[in-house]
Amino acid sequence: MSTDQPVAGWVDVTTPPVSMSGLAPSVAELRRAWDAVSQGRYARPDPIQPSPVTLAVAGPGPDGEEASVSAWRPAEPLVVVVGAHAQAGASTVALAVAQADPCARLLEISLPACSGLAGAGSAELGELSSWVRSQRDGVVIERPATVEAGEPLPLDRVVRRTVLDVGVQPCAAGPRWVAATVAAAEVVVVVAAGTVPGIRRLEVAVDELGSQRCVAVVRAVAGGRLPRQVRAAMGPVLQRLVDERRWAVMPCDGRLLVTGMSPAPLPKSVVSAGHTVLGLLNECEKGTK
Repeated sequence: MSTDQPVAGWVDVTTPPVSMSGLAPSVAELRRAWDAVSQGRYARPDPIQPSPVTLAVAGPGPDGEEASVSAWRPAEPLVVVVGAHAQAGASTVALAVAQADPCARLLEISLPACSGLAGAGSAELGELSSWVRSQRDGVVIERPATVEAGEPLPLDRVVRRTVLDVGVQPCAAGPRWVAATVAAAEVVVVVAAGTVPGIRRLEVAVDELGSQRCVAVVRAVAGGRLPRQVRAAMGPVLQRLVDERRWAVMPCDGRLLVTGMSPAPLPKSVVSAGHTVLGLLNECEKGTK
């Protein structure tokens, strides 16, 4: 004899109850249950969904004249992470900063084929609209499922901070809302390799983005310290960040260079540097209030 029963603890008004025989659930039942979990229709009848704030930022229109572009901004504090050049390690820094916060959201804007965070989640939560969502400890990771991803969807939970990994500067090649969001961000973390070419590109990127709102993170490739030649390549823009304590060094880890991001814990040196960068960001945010 079969009975129609809702799954205990779930609140789902869009999916009708499915007859269960008392044995193992069917594949169709499991799929419907997974859809409900992915969309947040469980456990809490009224999930909290922070409302994003839309900002108007000037940008080039189709005819070459200035047009208003909507900048996406969540209700919680937003940190933008930008690579000064390709393979700078921006995704590593973004993940380390997100994990340093007890409850954070990490958004990656790279194309699906170029994602540095595709393997970083410990649990995949499925595809929502044009985004793929996964979980890593207290961090929700989202990355585009398509080439043209729309604005991120509201979460069904409250987070303390959103970290936006936008890839390489300049950001004009991505969706227009990304460039507008970077332009409107109060704090931008700019990442570069600890090499002479990397430092030179970092100097240019920080100057382009506006040094007054930037925190620089350099990935040291020689034992966690910057060689003398690299420090000598620093110009006045980077020297100002050093003097104002808006500068951090994150050691490169050999395992990460080989394997890339995985569900495995980040190396202790990277975790420690992530906490250092988060502390710098907190100080910068205090200064903007």
